[in-house]
Amino acid sequence: MFYVNMNDHFMSGWGGAARGRSILCIACDTLEQAEAIEAAAHRRDEMHYITIADKPRRGRSGDHISLRQKPRQRGF
Repeated sequence: MFYVNMNDHFMSGWGGAARGRSILCIACDTLEQAEAIEAAAHRRDEMHYITIADKPRRGRSGDHISLRQKPRQRGF
């Protein structure tokens, strides 16, 4: 299992992350899936500190962490 972890600058500072950062962690089954998600995240201006890791990113007090599964493609 691989995780693509990133900070969402747009969502940080309000809502569930009112006192911290909004951290998005996407779980992927393969490294190829993780690399595709990472490439897409780099094309988005609001995403910062994008990494592929073997664990979801841990936050500090006040941070909001969203753990998501990579969507399954139709036909697979």
